[in-house]
Amino acid sequence: MYRLIYFNHSTGYKHVDYKSEVEFSAAEKQASLQDAIVVCVVDYRNKAILNKCPDFNTHREHIDHIIFDPKVMGLYY
Repeated sequence: MYRLIYFNHSTGYKHVDYKSEVEFSAAEKQASLQDAIVVCVVDYRNKAILNKCPDFNTHREHIDHIIFDPKVMGLYY
């Protein structure tokens, strides 16, 4: 499973969960329609954070609870 985390200045941090690359395109489109920047993509199966934005470290403390969601992590760890 993957989780796309994005940020919009007016709505804050949001995420979209998806299982395939086809769904990734839809998730990315949803973020772009909301004038948001993609902060990162979390790959739970491979335990990796992908596609980090250039200022990922500034967002990190705000999104840790989204990345390390116990409901999702319980499925893969």
